[in-house]
Amino acid sequence: MKTIVTLILAAVCLSAFAADEPKKAFNAGEFQGDIFGAVATKDLDTARGHYGFGVSYYLPWIESLGVGVRTSFDELGGHTFENITPRVLWRVPVGGKHALYAFAQATRTFHDDTGWSTAAGPGYEYRTFQHVGFYGEISMLKDIAGPNRSTDTFGVGEVGLRLTW
Repeated sequence: MKTIVTLILAAVCLSAFAADEPKKAFNAGEFQGDIFGAVATKDLDTARGHYGFGVSYYLPWIESLGVGVRTSFDELGGHTFENITPRVLWRVPVGGKHALYAFAQATRTFHDDTGWSTAAGPGYEYRTFQHVGFYGEISMLKDIAGPNRSTDTFGVGEVGLRLTW
């Protein structure tokens, strides 16, 4: 009798695992954490590198729409928060572990060149595992307020590691 009960419980447990749908790589209600490096340039002769981190959340009721916030630093000995960047993302999975997305963001800089800038562009993400992936973005960044207003437009390239939960 003890063996039969054990077998029945084991069958119920295994059927619960077998009944689960395979997990998708990109899900609604998903949190993301990014660690990235980027290069901004006005022309090919002058480039400025920076690095940073951010978090995003994909809304559960609109599967492709995400909101996030990030910050970046120009140098290792810089301020804790040189800027804050709220952003909106629109993601479209294109089969298995690949997704294309578009983003728009506004950046508020706090030190030195205090002001606002905006950026928008496309991105690509590849999930190597269920919760780990790599991504790349390109964008045009335009200063809209501050000492460099309406004179600076930068091309920005970014690559990073993305963790999800």
